Amino acid sequence: MNATSTSSALEDSSGEGQVSELCMDIVKVSLLFFGIFGIFGNFNIILATYTHKSLRSKCGLLLAILAFCDFWCLAFELLSAVRILTNTAEMPRKHCFWSISFYLFIENVESYMIFAVGFDRLLAICLPIKYMLFRARYYVPLIIVPGVVYSVTLMVLGIVYLDDATIPVCNPPLAYANFTADVWNYTTMIICLTTIIVYVSTYTMLYKIAPKHASLNALAQIKVQKIMVKTLTVNVLAYFSSSLLSALLIAVMRAIRLSKDAIADVETYAVIPGLLSYSINYYVYFWRSSEYRSAFKKQLRCYCLTRKVKKIGQGALFTTRVDNGYMRHFSMSMTRASG
Repeated sequence: MNATSTSSALEDSSGEGQVSELCMDIVKVSLLFFGIFGIFGNFNIILATYTHKSLRSKCGLLLAILAFCDFWCLAFELLSAVRILTNTAEMPRKHCFWSISFYLFIENVESYMIFAVGFDRLLAICLPIKYMLFRARYYVPLIIVPGVVYSVTLMVLGIVYLDDATIPVCNPPLAYANFTADVWNYTTMIICLTTIIVYVSTYTMLYKIAPKHASLNALAQIKVQKIMVKTLTVNVLAYFSSSLLSALLIAVMRAIRLSKDAIADVETYAVIPGLLSYSINYYVYFWRSSEYRSAFKKQLRCYCLTRKVKKIGQGALFTTRVDNGYMRHFSMSMTRASG
């Protein structure tokens, strides 16, 4: 960070801080890296869920919805990278808010969805018979509703308190005005902590309480649940370390009243841990879940086969064109000779 970041001369007339060049460079690379690999991964999760019936369980559908949210979050982050690379990232907050309004909505739904997946696992363990009787077509929309309500509420707050201050980078932390940003930070921390509590409760049920009172069939189900929960726990740890720590850092920086330039840098850096959270799921499922790994391998083989067939087709077309050209040349030569 620049040594003069505390100087009021570097703060623009709108009262917002300036982001340092080093911060911008690091964010550029992060946006491109996580954007490309994350979009590829989340697209494959959605495709695998669509093409494999075994992955369309209630939990599988929730994971696909989470991947859908992550996909769009990363797509907007790539748009942010383009803005930074073309030096069009600075803009009025009002323009930024409306240009990424869908991102703001879907990002808050994404935060809730990680909690929803954990709550789904807790329900499956605590109420196994009732859980099996729930129909996915009703259960999945019902469990999503609170996340939509939460996101809409934040959007309304964002609109009510929206101002026209100029912000250095258009991203979620800076798109909200100060009051809405504080509400967003604190609610994000609450969701993170609630998610951790849900997963701790799930672990307690799986490893301490349920095995003592389970039949042989139930023990087999518990074994399956353990595999799923272990896989999801890696995602939760990534989410916890990214969302909660970023929100805490922003809250602390605001509370101790550091320079506006320092706060602008921190709020911009806060995007990077979020990128990790959006991008990691595919690679965790590939590593931890045999069912997802099998589906992903089939898709990768399909991609490779498609490229191979395309190359063969292009080669055949080239050969045909060469052969046709040779035959025309040969025919003309024979005609001249006979003449």
